[in-house]
Amino acid sequence: MDKITTVGLDLAKQVFQLHGVNALGHVVARRVIRRERLLDAFAQIPPCLVGMEACSGAHHWARELHKLEDTFFTGNTKFQLLKSLEVYYRAIRGAAARIGSHHE
Repeated sequence: MDKITTVGLDLAKQVFQLHGVNALGHVVARRVIRRERLLDAFAQIPPCLVGMEACSGAHHWARELHKLEDTFFTGNTKFQLLKSLEVYYRAIRGAAARIGSHHE
């Protein structure tokens, strides 16, 4: 059961972090992806729930990724309040999982 069902996506200017888990909550993907390759990377992943922080670029990426027929969530998880990237990704995944089938 290595199919990615939920992705936590850390947005940045040039290099993004993708953190994917399966239906059991086990980490099955951790990737560093350059901006120009993000859409290509998501095209290789089956449609899934994607959580990302609320920031100026989140709506842009949600619109672009929505074209790939994924489900998206933008929330107000703040990186600076968390102590490590793993906690950050868990928080994004958890928030995304709680909203279930919310469509942006």
